[in-house]
Amino acid sequence: MYRIIQRINGNAIYQTSSGSNISGVLFSRNSNSFYVGTETYLLRLFPHIRCYPRNYYNNNSNSTFTLTQDFKGNIWSGSYQGALTVSDGNKILFTKNLPYKWLAQGLNLDKYMMIPTETDKGVLLFNTNGSFKKIADSVSTFYMYKSRSNRLFMGTASQGLWHIAVEDLLHNSKNWKKITQKHGLKQNSVISIAEDRFGNIWTGNGTSIAVYQPKTDNCKTWFKDDKKNAHFGARSILADSDKNLWFGGVDGGLYYYNADSANDLSPYNLSAISHPLLHYGTPITFLHQWEEYLLIGAQDKILLFDLKTWKTNHKVSIKYLNPMELNLK
Repeated sequence: MYRIIQRINGNAIYQTSSGSNISGVLFSRNSNSFYVGTETYLLRLFPHIRCYPRNYYNNNSNSTFTLTQDFKGNIWSGSYQGALTVSDGNKILFTKNLPYKWLAQGLNLDKYMMIPTETDKGVLLFNTNGSFKKIADSVSTFYMYKSRSNRLFMGTASQGLWHIAVEDLLHNSKNWKKITQKHGLKQNSVISIAEDRFGNIWTGNGTSIAVYQPKTDNCKTWFKDDKKNAHFGARSILADSDKNLWFGGVDGGLYYYNADSANDLSPYNLSAISHPLLHYGTPITFLHQWEEYLLIGAQDKILLFDLKTWKTNHKVSIKYLNPMELNLK
Protein backbone atom coordinates (compact mmCIF):
# COMPACT_ATOMS: atom_id res chain seq x y z
CA MET A 1 0.00 0.00 0.00
CA TYR A 2 1.21 3.49 -0.74
CA ARG A 3 0.00 6.98 0.05
CA ILE A 4 0.42 10.26 -1.77
CA ILE A 5 0.77 13.21 0.59
CA GLN A 6 -0.37 16.71 -0.31
CA ARG A 7 2.38 18.88 1.14
CA ILE A 8 0.15 21.93 1.60
CA ASN A 9 -1.62 20.50 4.65
CA GLY A 10 -0.02 17.10 5.16
CA ASN A 11 -3.16 15.09 4.44
CA ALA A 12 -3.16 11.88 2.43
CA ILE A 13 -5.20 12.44 -0.71
CA TYR A 14 -4.94 8.94 -2.16
CA GLN A 15 -4.03 5.44 -1.12
CA THR A 16 -4.11 2.08 -2.84
CA SER A 17 -3.06 -1.50 -2.28
CA SER A 18 -1.45 -1.66 -5.74
CA GLY A 19 2.12 -2.91 -5.70
CA SER A 20 3.31 -0.48 -8.38
CA ASN A 21 6.00 1.95 -7.27
CA ILE A 22 5.56 5.69 -7.85
CA SER A 23 8.13 7.19 -10.18
CA GLY A 24 6.94 10.80 -10.00
CA VAL A 25 4.15 13.14 -8.87
CA LEU A 26 3.19 16.46 -10.46
CA PHE A 27 0.46 18.90 -9.42
CA SER A 28 -1.35 21.05 -12.00
CA ARG A 29 -2.98 24.22 -10.70
CA ASN A 30 -4.89 24.62 -13.97
CA SER A 31 -6.73 21.33 -13.54
CA ASN A 32 -6.43 21.16 -9.72
CA SER A 33 -5.27 17.57 -10.02
CA PHE A 34 -2.25 15.36 -9.42
CA TYR A 35 -0.54 13.33 -12.15
CA VAL A 36 1.19 10.24 -10.80
CA GLY A 37 3.58 8.04 -12.75
CA THR A 38 3.94 4.40 -11.70
CA GLU A 39 5.67 1.33 -13.12
CA THR A 40 2.56 0.29 -15.04
CA TYR A 41 0.27 3.29 -15.63
CA LEU A 42 -0.36 7.00 -15.32
CA LEU A 43 -2.85 8.17 -12.68
CA ARG A 44 -4.77 11.41 -12.48
CA LEU A 45 -6.10 12.25 -9.02
CA PHE A 46 -8.68 14.88 -8.08
CA PRO A 47 -8.09 16.15 -4.51
CA HIS A 48 -11.30 18.21 -4.53
CA ILE A 49 -13.39 15.03 -4.67
CA ARG A 50 -13.62 12.87 -1.55
CA CYS A 51 -15.04 9.39 -1.15
CA TYR A 52 -16.73 8.08 2.01
CA PRO A 53 -16.68 4.30 1.47
CA ARG A 54 -17.55 3.06 4.99
CA ASN A 55 -20.32 5.36 6.12
CA TYR A 56 -22.73 2.91 7.76
CA TYR A 57 -21.34 1.03 10.76
CA ASN A 58 -17.86 1.21 9.18
CA ASN A 59 -19.13 -1.27 6.63
CA ASN A 60 -20.53 0.34 3.44
CA SER A 61 -22.15 3.40 1.88
CA ASN A 62 -24.73 1.54 -0.18
CA SER A 63 -28.18 2.86 -1.20
CA THR A 64 -27.62 6.38 0.13
CA PHE A 65 -30.88 8.16 -0.71
CA THR A 66 -31.11 10.89 1.94
CA LEU A 67 -28.25 13.40 1.84
CA THR A 68 -28.64 16.79 3.48
CA GLN A 69 -26.92 19.26 5.81
CA ASP A 70 -28.07 20.66 9.18
CA PHE A 71 -27.60 24.14 10.61
CA LYS A 72 -24.22 23.17 12.08
CA GLY A 73 -22.94 21.99 8.71
CA ASN A 74 -23.09 18.29 9.64
CA ILE A 75 -24.02 15.83 6.88
CA TRP A 76 -27.00 13.53 7.37
CA SER A 77 -27.04 10.48 5.10
CA GLY A 78 -29.76 7.85 5.13
CA SER A 79 -29.59 4.45 3.48
CA TYR A 80 -32.48 2.56 1.94
CA GLN A 81 -31.05 -0.37 3.91
CA GLY A 82 -32.00 1.34 7.18
CA ALA A 83 -28.92 3.06 8.63
CA LEU A 84 -28.84 6.81 9.31
CA THR A 85 -25.44 8.46 9.81
CA VAL A 86 -24.43 11.97 10.86
CA SER A 87 -20.87 13.17 10.19
CA ASP A 88 -18.97 16.45 10.24
CA GLY A 89 -17.19 15.59 6.98
CA ASN A 90 -14.15 14.15 8.76
CA LYS A 91 -15.57 11.74 11.32
CA ILE A 92 -18.87 10.02 12.00
CA LEU A 93 -20.70 11.58 14.96
CA PHE A 94 -23.32 8.85 15.34
CA THR A 95 -25.19 6.16 13.41
CA LYS A 96 -28.73 4.97 14.11
CA ASN A 97 -30.29 1.75 12.92
CA LEU A 98 -34.07 2.21 12.81
CA PRO A 99 -36.81 0.09 11.18
CA TYR A 100 -37.19 2.49 8.25
CA LYS A 101 -36.05 2.81 4.65
CA TRP A 102 -34.97 6.42 4.19
CA LEU A 103 -36.19 8.22 1.10
CA ALA A 104 -34.30 10.62 -1.12
CA GLN A 105 -34.83 13.87 0.69
CA GLY A 106 -34.25 15.47 4.04
CA LEU A 107 -34.87 19.04 5.14
CA ASN A 108 -33.16 21.17 7.78
CA LEU A 109 -35.77 23.12 9.74
CA ASP A 110 -34.30 25.53 12.30
CA LYS A 111 -32.42 23.22 14.70
CA TYR A 112 -34.22 20.11 13.52
CA MET A 113 -33.86 17.68 10.66
CA MET A 114 -36.82 16.07 8.89
CA ILE A 115 -36.24 12.71 7.18
CA PRO A 116 -38.96 10.89 5.17
CA THR A 117 -39.46 7.13 5.13
CA GLU A 118 -40.71 4.56 2.60
CA THR A 119 -43.95 2.51 2.59
CA ASP A 120 -46.18 5.14 4.25
CA LYS A 121 -44.28 5.03 7.56
CA GLY A 122 -44.30 8.80 7.82
CA VAL A 123 -41.79 11.58 8.42
CA LEU A 124 -39.47 11.79 11.43
CA LEU A 125 -38.26 15.02 13.05
CA PHE A 126 -34.79 14.66 14.61
CA ASN A 127 -32.88 16.95 16.92
CA THR A 128 -29.09 17.20 16.85
CA ASN A 129 -28.46 14.36 19.30
CA GLY A 130 -30.48 11.86 17.24
CA SER A 131 -33.69 11.69 19.28
CA PHE A 132 -36.84 12.02 17.20
CA LYS A 133 -40.61 12.07 16.96
CA LYS A 134 -43.00 11.28 14.11
CA ILE A 135 -44.64 14.39 12.63
CA ALA A 136 -46.65 12.71 9.84
CA ASP A 137 -47.95 9.17 9.83
CA SER A 138 -49.33 6.75 7.19
CA VAL A 139 -47.76 8.73 4.35
CA SER A 140 -44.60 8.80 2.23
CA THR A 141 -43.14 12.00 0.84
CA PHE A 142 -40.66 12.73 -1.93
CA TYR A 143 -40.14 16.45 -1.33
CA MET A 144 -40.55 19.05 1.43
CA TYR A 145 -40.33 22.82 1.14
CA LYS A 146 -40.46 25.68 3.66
CA SER A 147 -42.24 28.72 2.19
CA ARG A 148 -41.51 32.39 2.83
CA SER A 149 -44.74 32.53 4.87
CA ASN A 150 -43.20 29.95 7.24
CA ARG A 151 -45.33 27.01 6.16
CA LEU A 152 -44.00 23.57 5.41
CA PHE A 153 -45.27 22.07 2.13
CA MET A 154 -44.93 18.32 1.68
CA GLY A 155 -45.42 16.48 -1.60
CA THR A 156 -46.80 13.04 -0.85
CA ALA A 157 -46.49 9.83 -2.85
CA SER A 158 -50.26 9.31 -3.25
CA GLN A 159 -52.20 11.91 -1.24
CA GLY A 160 -51.49 15.18 -3.03
CA LEU A 161 -49.91 18.24 -1.39
CA TRP A 162 -49.93 18.77 2.38
CA HIS A 163 -48.99 21.90 4.31
CA ILE A 164 -48.75 23.07 7.91
CA ALA A 165 -47.48 26.09 9.84
CA VAL A 166 -43.92 25.43 11.04
CA GLU A 167 -44.90 26.45 14.57
CA ASP A 168 -47.67 23.83 14.57
CA LEU A 169 -45.29 21.25 13.18
CA LEU A 170 -42.96 21.60 16.16
CA HIS A 171 -45.74 21.54 18.78
CA ASN A 172 -48.89 20.04 17.26
CA SER A 173 -48.25 17.97 14.15
CA LYS A 174 -51.92 17.06 13.62
CA ASN A 175 -52.85 20.32 11.89
CA TRP A 176 -51.90 19.27 8.36
CA LYS A 177 -54.03 20.73 5.56
CA LYS A 178 -54.37 18.72 2.36
CA ILE A 179 -54.54 20.14 -1.18
CA THR A 180 -56.28 17.59 -3.40
CA GLN A 181 -58.45 17.37 -6.51
CA LYS A 182 -61.24 19.42 -4.94
CA HIS A 183 -58.81 22.38 -4.93
CA GLY A 184 -57.80 21.73 -8.55
CA LEU A 185 -54.65 19.71 -7.86
CA LYS A 186 -54.85 16.71 -10.16
CA GLN A 187 -51.56 15.24 -8.95
CA ASN A 188 -51.83 12.42 -6.46
CA SER A 189 -48.05 12.17 -6.40
CA VAL A 190 -45.99 15.36 -5.92
CA ILE A 191 -42.22 15.06 -6.28
CA SER A 192 -41.06 18.67 -6.68
CA ILE A 193 -42.06 21.97 -5.02
CA ALA A 194 -40.94 25.60 -5.33
CA GLU A 195 -42.31 29.09 -4.67
CA ASP A 196 -42.36 31.87 -7.24
CA ARG A 197 -41.77 35.57 -6.56
CA PHE A 198 -45.51 36.12 -5.99
CA GLY A 199 -45.92 33.42 -3.32
CA ASN A 200 -47.54 30.83 -5.60
CA ILE A 201 -46.50 27.23 -4.87
CA TRP A 202 -45.56 25.20 -7.95
CA THR A 203 -45.47 21.41 -7.98
CA GLY A 204 -44.49 18.77 -10.49
CA ASN A 205 -44.26 15.07 -11.20
CA GLY A 206 -43.55 12.83 -14.18
CA THR A 207 -46.72 13.74 -16.07
CA SER A 208 -47.69 17.30 -15.09
CA ILE A 209 -47.01 20.63 -13.45
CA ALA A 210 -49.40 22.52 -11.15
CA VAL A 211 -49.61 25.77 -9.21
CA TYR A 212 -51.35 26.38 -5.88
CA GLN A 213 -52.34 29.90 -4.78
CA PRO A 214 -52.49 30.11 -0.96
CA LYS A 215 -54.52 33.36 -1.11
CA THR A 216 -57.39 31.72 -2.98
CA ASP A 217 -56.82 28.10 -1.84
CA ASN A 218 -57.13 27.04 -5.50
CA CYS A 219 -54.88 25.15 -7.86
CA LYS A 220 -54.37 24.69 -11.60
CA THR A 221 -52.86 21.60 -13.22
CA TRP A 222 -51.43 21.10 -16.72
CA PHE A 223 -50.63 17.66 -18.13
CA LYS A 224 -47.85 17.09 -20.63
CA ASP A 225 -50.08 14.97 -22.91
CA ASP A 226 -52.76 17.67 -23.18
CA LYS A 227 -52.21 18.93 -26.74
CA LYS A 228 -53.95 22.24 -26.06
CA ASN A 229 -51.52 22.98 -23.25
CA ALA A 230 -48.72 20.70 -24.50
CA HIS A 231 -45.89 21.05 -22.04
CA PHE A 232 -44.04 18.73 -19.69
CA GLY A 233 -43.78 16.98 -16.39
CA ALA A 234 -41.19 18.28 -13.92
CA ARG A 235 -39.37 16.13 -11.41
CA SER A 236 -37.32 19.16 -10.29
CA ILE A 237 -38.28 22.81 -9.70
CA LEU A 238 -36.11 25.52 -8.14
CA ALA A 239 -36.41 29.22 -7.28
CA ASP A 240 -32.95 30.81 -7.46
CA SER A 241 -31.66 33.56 -5.16
CA ASP A 242 -33.42 36.20 -7.29
CA LYS A 243 -36.69 34.23 -7.06
CA ASN A 244 -36.53 33.22 -10.73
CA LEU A 245 -38.26 29.89 -11.21
CA TRP A 246 -36.64 27.00 -13.12
CA PHE A 247 -38.19 23.68 -14.17
CA GLY A 248 -36.35 20.49 -15.15
CA GLY A 249 -38.34 18.59 -17.77
CA VAL A 250 -38.90 14.89 -17.15
CA ASP A 251 -38.34 14.27 -20.88
CA GLY A 252 -35.47 16.74 -21.07
CA GLY A 253 -35.13 20.48 -21.30
CA LEU A 254 -34.69 23.34 -18.84
CA TYR A 255 -37.52 25.86 -18.56
CA TYR A 256 -37.65 29.40 -17.17
CA TYR A 257 -40.86 30.91 -15.74
CA ASN A 258 -41.61 34.53 -16.64
CA ALA A 259 -44.89 36.15 -15.57
CA ASP A 260 -45.99 39.70 -14.79
CA SER A 261 -48.33 39.06 -11.86
CA ALA A 262 -49.47 36.47 -9.36
CA ASN A 263 -52.54 35.61 -11.42
CA ASP A 264 -50.75 35.43 -14.76
CA LEU A 265 -50.81 31.64 -14.68
CA SER A 266 -50.26 29.89 -17.99
CA PRO A 267 -47.93 27.16 -19.26
CA TYR A 268 -47.08 29.56 -22.08
CA ASN A 269 -45.17 31.69 -19.57
CA LEU A 270 -42.60 28.88 -19.44
CA SER A 271 -39.74 29.36 -21.91
CA ALA A 272 -37.38 26.57 -22.92
CA ILE A 273 -33.63 27.20 -22.64
CA SER A 274 -31.92 26.17 -25.87
CA HIS A 275 -28.57 24.37 -25.58
CA PRO A 276 -27.12 21.11 -27.02
CA LEU A 277 -26.64 19.64 -23.52
CA LEU A 278 -30.34 20.17 -22.74
CA HIS A 279 -31.74 17.90 -25.41
CA TYR A 280 -34.96 15.89 -25.52
CA GLY A 281 -34.70 12.43 -23.98
CA THR A 282 -32.30 13.39 -21.18
CA PRO A 283 -34.45 13.94 -18.07
CA ILE A 284 -33.47 16.65 -15.60
CA THR A 285 -34.10 15.21 -12.16
CA PHE A 286 -32.13 17.60 -9.96
CA LEU A 287 -31.77 21.40 -9.65
CA HIS A 288 -29.74 23.26 -7.04
CA GLN A 289 -28.07 26.67 -6.82
CA TRP A 290 -24.41 26.94 -5.89
CA GLU A 291 -23.11 30.51 -5.79
CA GLU A 292 -23.71 31.93 -9.31
CA TYR A 293 -24.36 28.54 -10.89
CA LEU A 294 -27.46 26.44 -11.36
CA LEU A 295 -26.45 22.79 -10.85
CA ILE A 296 -28.43 20.52 -13.14
CA GLY A 297 -28.63 16.75 -12.83
CA ALA A 298 -29.11 15.52 -16.40
CA GLN A 299 -28.96 11.72 -16.29
CA ASP A 300 -25.21 10.90 -16.37
CA LYS A 301 -23.98 14.53 -16.38
CA ILE A 302 -23.87 17.30 -13.80
CA LEU A 303 -24.25 20.55 -15.73
CA LEU A 304 -23.36 24.03 -14.49
CA PHE A 305 -25.60 26.80 -15.86
CA ASP A 306 -24.01 30.26 -15.46
CA LEU A 307 -26.73 32.33 -13.75
CA LYS A 308 -24.70 35.54 -13.75
CA THR A 309 -24.27 35.44 -17.52
CA TRP A 310 -27.97 34.67 -17.94
CA LYS A 311 -29.07 37.55 -15.68
CA THR A 312 -26.74 40.02 -17.42
CA ASN A 313 -27.65 39.41 -21.06
CA HIS A 314 -29.79 36.22 -21.19
CA LYS A 315 -26.91 34.38 -22.81
CA VAL A 316 -26.87 30.62 -22.19
CA SER A 317 -23.52 29.36 -20.90
CA ILE A 318 -23.34 25.73 -19.73
CA LYS A 319 -20.45 23.43 -18.93
CA TYR A 320 -20.35 20.01 -17.33
CA LEU A 321 -18.09 18.23 -14.91
CA ASN A 322 -15.43 16.16 -16.62
CA PRO A 323 -16.60 12.52 -16.57
CA MET A 324 -13.16 11.54 -15.23
CA GLU A 325 -13.85 13.73 -12.21
CA LEU A 326 -17.33 12.52 -11.43
CA ASN A 327 -18.85 9.60 -13.27
CA LEU A 328 -22.25 8.88 -11.77
CA LYS A 329 -25.97 8.84 -12.42
